[in-house]
Amino acid sequence: MTSWNPLGKRPYLTSRPLLSQNLCTHLEDRDLAVAFARLQELEDHAKRIYKEVKRYEECLQAMRRIEHKMASELCNSQVCKEEEPLRKARAEAFHGSLSV
Repeated sequence: MTSWNPLGKRPYLTSRPLLSQNLCTHLEDRDLAVAFARLQELEDHAKRIYKEVKRYEECLQAMRRIEHKMASELCNSQVCKEEEPLRKARAEAFHGSLSV
């Protein structure tokens, strides 16, 4: 099942508002056109931010996997088992990875 994405590929602001056929002043029509342009720009910026946040979250997940792999490899190394300060750090890393 796919999730609903409000920032999908299809833009929601596709058609410009029509002129009011003399129901509003020229200035109000112009304000409406300016507001429409700003809304389109806002929609584009929101899409870019959404994509950047998605990439940022993916990078954080990848960094976390690498961090756990490095901690695991360090904990299993012979040097870490022989050195007292490293043994303490190993125990802390082990307990820290259990809490996450």
